[in-house]
Amino acid sequence: MRVPLPDEKKRHFPNLRTLNHSVTSEETIGKKVIYNCVAWAAIGDTSKWWQAGTGPSFYWPRGLLSDDSLQSYIALFEFFGYRQCTSDGIEIFQEKIAIYEHPPGEFSHVCYQLFSGWTSKLGGWEDIHHETLEDLEGQLYGKAKIIMKRRCGTRGFLARIFFHATNYLWPLRRPA
Repeated sequence: MRVPLPDEKKRHFPNLRTLNHSVTSEETIGKKVIYNCVAWAAIGDTSKWWQAGTGPSFYWPRGLLSDDSLQSYIALFEFFGYRQCTSDGIEIFQEKIAIYEHPPGEFSHVCYQLFSGWTSKLGGWEDIHHETLEDLEGQLYGKAKIIMKRRCGTRGFLARIFFHATNYLWPLRRPA
């Protein structure tokens, strides 16, 4: 059964419609463990908030640029083996992410490609499955501007095909 975002959240994403997305997790605001889109897209980490910069609750790998610029996030994904590419189309043994920028030149969001669309963690809100990159474009996240990919193994291939089942039975963990 498809469960959409509540209307008060959906209004931040003018391209989201009831039939082009569904909630896949509870929101994490006020929970003991809180994670964000960067943690989710980078390696499927649901245990911490990944953010460049300084902050007592932020996590960022040592030695990487950490000034919270768009380049910081590109460097993070390059650290995990992603390389920029030009197509958001499906490639069987390639995992892809899309980085949104808003305002232009600043990081705002990242999502991870599945075979049936994309998965996003909306800040401290829910994780959602959405059909296209355009579904999240608008005032909050801006536009999806940078596509990156890396080779995945059999497990990543199967997890992307069977996302809804593995989301509960076999947690999506991408290699670090």
